[in-house]
Amino acid sequence: MKTVLIIGAGGGLGKALKDVFIKNGWETIALSHEDVDVAKQKSIEELVKKLQGKPIDVLINCAGVYDGPADGDPTATTIDGIAKVFQVNTIGAKILADLLVPNFLKGKERLVVTISSIMSIYSQLDEYAAKHWSYGASKMAVNYAMISFTKEHPEIKSVLIHPGWVKTKIGGKDALIKPEESAQGIYKLIINHTSSLPNGKLIDYQGTLIEF
Repeated sequence: MKTVLIIGAGGGLGKALKDVFIKNGWETIALSHEDVDVAKQKSIEELVKKLQGKPIDVLINCAGVYDGPADGDPTATTIDGIAKVFQVNTIGAKILADLLVPNFLKGKERLVVTISSIMSIYSQLDEYAAKHWSYGASKMAVNYAMISFTKEHPEIKSVLIHPGWVKTKIGGKDALIKPEESAQGIYKLIINHTSSLPNGKLIDYQGTLIEF
């Protein structure tokens, strides 16, 4: 049985991903913010210790925070708030992946999937994206970080996925895509990753390449 570790599975897209992997017979380790806080080094290290020696085929970095009122938490006006966006969306994802390398090497698939965003792309920098610059910048930074990961560890594939505009706490009620639709698309890409997922690239949940 293959094993997937999903970070940020307490709701929204992460929960939908958990459901689809369980439905398809994967051993699913699905963790919410209560289980691991990726903004805290100690919390990440405690998780890695618990998983010591455990083969992990796929890691999905789905934990994320927004920087504005879409989730009711307007944090982008303070240094501490902006730092939290980067800690969760960028730094924690990279540190966790680095510390889990021994687990990936014990698995068969050796795949890291990180949820990014179309807002990380310069061509998408409209008035709305400019207002939420810290979120977009954190996703641009995680693109760089996780491409760096695959350069450091060429035996492990690292892919970034834009999930679409999803009806979640971050996406808001006006979003166009249900979490289940996005999760199903991402699942299909993962199970066919040898042909459908380009290493060190950003794609959408349907597999379309997005140029940086």
